[in-house]
Amino acid sequence: MRVVPAIAAVGATAAVLFAAIEWLRRRARDAPPPTPADLFGKLNNLLIRCQRLRAAGVSDVERVREQIVALAVKERALQLEQPDSVQASRAHGKVCAAIIAIAAAITKLEEACGLQADAAPVSEELAAEDTYRERLLADEDAALDAYIARARKGAGGLARRLDVLARLIDRLRATEESLDFHAALLHCHAKLSAVAGYSQANFSYGSTPYHSWRALYDACPELSDATRGCTASGECIVFGSSLGWLCFYSTLTFGVPSRGYEVVTPLTILAGKVAASFELGEGCAFFNADMLTADLSQARVVTLTSKCWDKQLTASVYDKLQRELKPRSLVVDYSDALAVAHEFDVLARTTVAVSWSPAQMMAVMRKR
Repeated sequence: MRVVPAIAAVGATAAVLFAAIEWLRRRARDAPPPTPADLFGKLNNLLIRCQRLRAAGVSDVERVREQIVALAVKERALQLEQPDSVQASRAHGKVCAAIIAIAAAITKLEEACGLQADAAPVSEELAAEDTYRERLLADEDAALDAYIARARKGAGGLARRLDVLARLIDRLRATEESLDFHAALLHCHAKLSAVAGYSQANFSYGSTPYHSWRALYDACPELSDATRGCTASGECIVFGSSLGWLCFYSTLTFGVPSRGYEVVTPLTILAGKVAASFELGEGCAFFNADMLTADLSQARVVTLTSKCWDKQLTASVYDKLQRELKPRSLVVDYSDALAVAHEFDVLARTTVAVSWSPAQMMAVMRKR
């Protein structure tokens, strides 16, 4: 249900409030910096209130939302690049002052609309996204429980590894839901785009739940055999390993070594910390490096996360796979374009649910 009383008045009010934000910033500029409490939590709360205002028909609130995201990125940059400097402390104080000003502006917008912060409507689009994610995570939990129950009936260490994986997935979920995490990504994306010349779309974040990944293996026994064979020789490699999801799946399902390549530094650091905290040792190794420099001499299964890559980057990766992979090596991707462009045969295709779509095609291809 949409709540849109006095929308014309809100537009005029918003213009005044943007000026008020700047005035409050200037007034607070020389104030001593407050101790950072849950700063990213506060910013996230403001984003939620902006979403509700937008659902109530306040189009001008999009500018406020952009300011909030910019503040989060700025604060994350300060933490990453100059965490202990006097300049960073002063800059942090300005960020906190701006948050106070923006919160006051949002409150006035809510009052003008007749909304209350704890009872404002949520947009249908936002509600649908939340419902989809909740359903996806519930499906993943149910599937993991079933896999663990089945594994406990057999021999070997699979049940123990899947127990570890379930706890590890909870850790990754909590990480990807934090504003701090996304602010770090945005900060890094802008720097990488400027230096490497790739569009920021190359660095888009998404994840594939465990049960969707397993569905691809169920659809292609040869993929399971090849991955399992990496215990004796060979490696599983992921290009664009993100938080390490796909590497963790391979290592903890099949007990095989995996290597991930990722140019977004915060993702590599976080993946490495998670691997260390769960004592995976050398089973999962993460490299903050360009995948075009990866050694493929021992690769048996290579997974590409190419959904958002630029055409030029995708073509370069395809050429590398054609040159360097041994015959009969397997490639997993969110497209079967590699088989069209080079000497690879499609072994299996299946459609699975992922974070960005309920119906994403994945393919397994074998080098001739």
